[in-house]
Amino acid sequence: MSNETDLVVSSVEKLAAKPVDRRKVVAGIAAAPIATSGIGGIAAPAMAATIAPSDERINTFKGRYALGSGKIIDGYFAQPRGKTNLNVVLVMPKGDTLDAETENEVRRHALAGYLAIAPDLRATSGALSLAGRNAMIADMMTALPGLKKMAHGNGHLRVVGAEG
Repeated sequence: MSNETDLVVSSVEKLAAKPVDRRKVVAGIAAAPIATSGIGGIAAPAMAATIAPSDERINTFKGRYALGSGKIIDGYFAQPRGKTNLNVVLVMPKGDTLDAETENEVRRHALAGYLAIAPDLRATSGALSLAGRNAMIADMMTALPGLKKMAHGNGHLRVVGAEG
């Protein structure tokens, strides 16, 4: 991994390991897309064309996924068909819920060889969603250690912001 990626991952891991200050979380999320924009394979898929959900090169799933920690992620998941041991990319949506553009970005990352996830922040956070977007993002950050341990993942995780 590059120094930029190490910086983002270590910052996110620090946030997930202790009580979360929402200002620090928002600052970390804002830095993640900037730091990862120069990493090959992350920025390139975001510039590609629309990928159909039925594309035979990928598997997609929209629903709930339980992490080993007991946290349940509601969202959109995609990965290259037949592949395992993948880097995980968490695509943070522009809004509180999923939209077609964010789901398409998840599919583009899957075509680039990643296990890609876009959480539906409102559904994942439940009652916490009443506290606002910052609280939902902070809640999502607590799931990062579990995301690193996903069944088809390899322990590497990047957080990116949805394009658009």
